[in-house]
Amino acid sequence: MHNHWVINANYHCLRGKLGGQILVMNTGAYVIAHFNEHTSAVVWQRVIPATDRKSIEDWLVRHFPANGTATKQSRQSTAASA
Repeated sequence: MHNHWVINANYHCLRGKLGGQILVMNTGAYVIAHFNEHTSAVVWQRVIPATDRKSIEDWLVRHFPANGTATKQSRQSTAASA
């Protein structure tokens, strides 16, 4: 299981010790943001350029989609059809 992912040349992310938390870090190992895997919420800790911020958010959502809402909707549709 991978616990380290490279976002681009300047940023990477690590899975935090708490379940569902991804830490976004720069090349200097400073924590830039916290990403909640369950809700897809990003909490920014440092100021970075807006273009970098948008690309990081897009990358995180693509690689760590929130499963809670999709699972809940599929269960409801299955129950409704039964």
